[in-house]
Order: sequence, then C-alpha cells, then structure tokens
Amino acid sequence: MKPLRANESLPLHSGDIFSGLLAGFVVAGLTITLTLSLGSLIFSGHLAAYLPAGLQIALFSAVAVGIVGTLTGSLPGTIVVPQSAPAAILALIAASITLNLGPGASPQQAFWTVLAAIGITTLLTGIFFLFLGLLRLGALIRFVPYPVFGGFLAGTGWLLVRGAVQVMADVSPEVAGISILAEGAVVQRWLPGTVFAVLLLLALRRFNHFLVMPGTILGSLVVFYACLFWGDISFSEAVAKGWLLAAVKPAEIDYYSLAVLAHVDWTPLLNQVGSLGAILFISVVDLLFSASALELATAEDVDLNMELRGAGLANLLSGAGCGIIGYQSMTFTILSRRISPGGRRIAGFVAIGLCAATLVWGTAFVHLFPKPILGGLLMFLGLSFMVEWLWDARERLARTDYFIVILILIIIGIKGFLAGVGVGVVVAVVLFVVKYSRIDVVKHDLSGAVQHSNVDRRAEHRKVLAKLGQQINIMKLQGFIFFGTANLLLERFKRRIGNRSQMPLKYAILDFRGVSELDSSAVFGFVRMRQLAAASDVHLIFTNTSPGIRHRLEKGGLGQPDDTVFRIHPDLDHGLGWCENEIISNARPTSSKFDRTVIDYFRDLIPSGTDTGHLLEYLDKQSMEPGDVLIRQGDPPDVMYFIESGRVTAQLELSNGRTVRLRSMGSGTVVGEMGLYLEMPRTATVVADQPGVVYCLTAAALRRMEGEAPVLATAFHHFMVRLLAERLLESNTTLNALLD
Repeated sequence: MKPLRANESLPLHSGDIFSGLLAGFVVAGLTITLTLSLGSLIFSGHLAAYLPAGLQIALFSAVAVGIVGTLTGSLPGTIVVPQSAPAAILALIAASITLNLGPGASPQQAFWTVLAAIGITTLLTGIFFLFLGLLRLGALIRFVPYPVFGGFLAGTGWLLVRGAVQVMADVSPEVAGISILAEGAVVQRWLPGTVFAVLLLLALRRFNHFLVMPGTILGSLVVFYACLFWGDISFSEAVAKGWLLAAVKPAEIDYYSLAVLAHVDWTPLLNQVGSLGAILFISVVDLLFSASALELATAEDVDLNMELRGAGLANLLSGAGCGIIGYQSMTFTILSRRISPGGRRIAGFVAIGLCAATLVWGTAFVHLFPKPILGGLLMFLGLSFMVEWLWDARERLARTDYFIVILILIIIGIKGFLAGVGVGVVVAVVLFVVKYSRIDVVKHDLSGAVQHSNVDRRAEHRKVLAKLGQQINIMKLQGFIFFGTANLLLERFKRRIGNRSQMPLKYAILDFRGVSELDSSAVFGFVRMRQLAAASDVHLIFTNTSPGIRHRLEKGGLGQPDDTVFRIHPDLDHGLGWCENEIISNARPTSSKFDRTVIDYFRDLIPSGTDTGHLLEYLDKQSMEPGDVLIRQGDPPDVMYFIESGRVTAQLELSNGRTVRLRSMGSGTVVGEMGLYLEMPRTATVVADQPGVVYCLTAAALRRMEGEAPVLATAFHHFMVRLLAERLLESNTTLNALLD
C-alpha cells in the first residue's frame, strides 16, 4: 500500500471507520494501561494514600495531551499520550520532595507540593516545546546519524518487549528476579500474549494485507472469551488471574482548586531545579527522536516544528490541570496505523473518548479487553522493530553502522534511552571523523610544470618554467578541514619534500577555493607545516582564503607581515604568478636570451633567408603608460600588439562594474591576435600596468603585408600558428593533469 502523505485527503470508507474504531479501542486500552501505571509510579510510597487522585491526574493528562495532539499533529493518526521517561524523573522528584518536607508537614501538604511540582514542570515543558517550535529548531535532529535512529528503534523494541512481559505478568523482572517468570501462574499470564505476538509477526511478514492485524485481533478476542466460557471462568476470576484489567473508581479528593497553592512547601520544590532541567532535555530529545523515528518507520514526512508546537500546546493544557508530560508516541501511532491504515484521526478521537469516559466513570469500558492481547500487541510491535533492525538491517547497513545499532540496543537495555542514544551519537561522530579524515581533501595535486598562471610569458620564460616548474607543488583543497584532514595534508607535504625522484620542492601552494570551513584545531597542523617549510627552505603559499579562514590562521600565528616563508595571496593565479616570477628571476643569470626584443624573437621563428627587415615597415611603435587602454571590450577587431617591454592585463568588465583579471602579459608576448584572426568583437579590455613599448599591427597593415610581401606574411602566419599551438598545448597539459 502506498504511504499516505500528511497533506493527502482520501475518502473515508466504512471499512476505515470500523478499523478506526478497533484501533481506537486498542490504543485506548494501551493508553489507559500506560497512564495508570505512570500514575501508580509517581504516587507511590508516602503518597500511596492519594493513588486514586494520582490516577485521575494521569487520566486527565491523557485526555488533555491527546485531544490537542490529535488535532495539531502533522501526521494524520498521530497518538499523543503521557510519556514514561519524564514520568520516571517526576517520580524521583516526588519521592525527594516527600522526604525533604519539614517535620510538621502533613501527607496532604506533601501531595499538594508534589502536585505543584508536576504542574509547573509540565507547564515549563510546554513553554519550552512551543519556544523551540516557533524558532523552527526542530530540524536540528536531522543531524543525528542514521544508525542512531536504528539503534533507537531497536532499543525501543527491546523496552516494548520487556514492558509487554511486565504488563502481562504483573511483575517486574528487574525487582523480583528473572526466575519469577518461570513460575506456573506467571507463565499463564505472559505466554499466551507472547504466542499471539509471534504469530501476528509471522503472519504480517508472510501476508501484506490490511485485514491481517484486525482479523487476528478479533479472532484472538473470540478465542479468549471462548476459553473463558469453556473453562467456566468468571470476569472476577479472570481479573484475579491477571487476564483482564481491574476497574479503578474515581477519586473523591478535590485538587483542582487554586487554594491548594497556599499549602505548597516551595523550599523542597525549588531544590529540584536540576531535575526539572533534566526533564526538559529528556523530553525534547525523546519527542524529536520519536517524531523522526516515526517519519522513518512510516516513510511519510513529519514537520518537526509543527510537532513541537502541538506538543507545547498540549502540555500547557495538561499543566494547567496539574497533569503529567505527554507528547507523540511512536509505538502507539505505528500500532494504530497498522490496525487502521485509512482511519486517519478516528483512532485518536476514539481513544480520547474512552480515556475521558474512564476518567469520569472508571474502567468499565476497557477492563473487558484481555491483557494478553494488550501485552501481545506491545510485544509484537517490539519484536517487529527488533527484527527489522537486528535481522533485516544486516544486509542494508555497513558493518560499522550495524555495530552502532547493536551497541545502542545493549546500552539502552542496561542503562536506558539517554545513555544508549548518547553513546551511539558519540560513537557515530567518532566513526564519522575517522571516515571523513580518510577522505582526500586534495581535489587536485599538480606541479608548476603543468599548471600555469594567467601570465602570458615570452618563449624563453616558458622554457624555464617547463624545466623548473616541478619546484612548484599546487594542492587544490576541498570540503571541511579539521585536525584529521590537516594532519593528512601535513603527511602529504612531508612525502613531497622527501621525494627524491622529483625535483626539490621550493614552492608549496595550498588553494582554499573549494574549502567550506576550517576548524580551529586544523591551524596547528598548518603551523607545523610552516615550521617544516622553513626547515626545508620551501615557500608556503595559501590562496583563496576567506576572511574567516585568514582570521583563524592569524590567531595561530600565520600570515605575519615580516614572514618570508609563509605568504597569502588573494587567488591561485596571483600566488602561482609570484612563484613563477621567483623561478624566472633566479634563472635569469643563466640565460643570454632573457632581454631579447620581439624582433629578435621573430628572427628565431621566421625561416632563414626571409627578409625580416621589412617587418618594421608594417608595425607602429608606441609607448604606453600605466592605465592606458590598448583594447576596449566590445571594440572592433582591427589591431594586435606585440609587447617589447612593460606589462598589460586583460580583464573582463562585468555588468555590475567589477572587473575580473583574465591574463597578464609581459615582454615578448602578443595580445589581441584572437579577435584579429577571428574577426570577432573584443571580449575583454587590455590595460597597461607598467610603462613600456609595444608594436601595433593593424588589420589593414596585415592585408598590405600579404599583398606586398607574401613570403614575409607566410612566415608571420607561421609564427602566429606556433604561438597559438604552444598555448593550446599548455592548456591540454593542464586539463589532462586535472582529469588524471
């Protein structure tokens, strides 16, 4: 069956109404059983005399949170009930308050003080839920790893199985010992429900039909009462044997009057502030985990912020009547939806109505529902979760993820939900850090022989860079860098320095353009890298660092103005250009061709015997000053320039007024040739950066050369073809290196 989305509206059929009523009756029985047990848990010991009032308070809580939650839930059919986790802490608070009251305090004052503590705690919880929902902070739970949800569901399954045994057997194995479950009278209570749960689980795994569960429940009801009839067992005897719920009469104490606040002892209540904070934390974590697990189990979207707001309003209503904390129940919701897939909110309203009837008239409407079936349904749900996450998930999850599920299950079984989920989150985070630290944050690792800056250099300089370019190592980084990945970068840097098969490293560039964030702990790895660079006579250059990353580096002591080892450049182009300039400058004394003119360069390229003396007749010599515009973006392609001295920059002018540097060109280079040959409008503006001399060749002069000196024109075209081929070769080399 296709899952029903929260925003879908399907017509209600008679079968849906029937199954909804059945689901509501089942959920009501479970809710009342749970609610009465929570009331008994809180109002025990010194407060046992007020148990009837405590049970009424618990039932009122079920009605209050149920009606608001059913109306406000983002997922149709969500069941909202009082919750055991905060109730367990409330029981500790109640016990502590009764023990710390003054010597003259009466039992009734203890009851009123505990009642005030319950009401205040529930009201504060409602306000806290509402606050988080209004600020839309529910999505924070999405950052919890997937295996933690699996462990949460598996642990929930185990607690449901354990609780189901306790509900059916009316004993707590933790208190009485596990051996009590083997006694004959106790076995008669829990064994039928266990058989029912196992058969229902096997039937649903074998047959995928919506009638399987309600049919099994109805059939079990018939079998149960048939057994009572054939065995001549009365209702009272069935209650005594623990097969039916015992009726609870309404309490006769008035505790809704505000006058009771005058009898509250506030001192021991104020001493429970720490426990109140624990309840707030446990409640919000439990709610968000339950809602997210419900989303996972139903494959439907749940609006976590809407669930928080709805739970906040529900607890404000419950707290106003001194009720206990309640919110969405994943287990009851799944059970209801499996019994009645199309019943939508019917089950919730039926359950609320039966809880309200119980609050007014006692358990006359629900004590006829067999406890073996109630407990068996809880056990079935628990077993289904455990089978799904302990058996079916073996093939679905990675080994480490499956290990986390098992670990959380074990710890939940021993220490409880918070301990299990907490340990699971810690282990998942540690494993994530270990896995992520193995991911290579170096997207590309290149040398200066294949990656060049956007500085167009003369042939002699390009030859030097081709020969000595391996002195430059470029690491283009990506992702999030923390202490683990920073350490891997340091180890990689060490290997490059110690690699004797390559040219000795002189310049190491780390480009941060693809880095999303840098953790403060990673700075220590970069400080160590700088120390290693200084000891190895290597320049360390960082490029494309964001303001936040630069701030962290500066706080770590990197990027000082007088640092001759570590440098920061605005982008990779400028950083790589600086390294190339250093290599060329250091290689200058060894070359006799570094200061040759453009005409000298022509003579080397043009075939021997060609008269180059006439070349200057077609070129116009011009001087340029910084800021002079040689070519303007959008101009017609009527000229090209040969740079003899100085430097120019080709830049792209954007619509917002900004400019982007495309290429920098110095002596011995050519600019404007692409537009001239392709006869396309200028795609960039060329501006002089330094004073110098250029030779200008116009389109008209080139056509005149082709007509007057065809041999010279052929040689010139040969020169241009070779120039463009060299540029294409450099681009292909860089591209192949990036794709490797």
